[in-house]
Amino acid sequence: MTYTQAQKIMAYNEGASFWSGLGNLARLEQTKLIIYVKSKETPKKTIKMLEKELK
Repeated sequence: MTYTQAQKIMAYNEGASFWSGLGNLARLEQTKLIIYVKSKETPKKTIKMLEKELK
């Protein structure tokens, strides 16, 4: 998965379905997603939420 694909998926899932869509993506691309999110300097709170979601 490229960053562009991830950006499109995240944009598509904005709003109420954002975390649900991100969770579905995460199950497919866990490691890449975490690297992607951290590379975009996402706030630590969001990263913690993501990591919790992945467990």
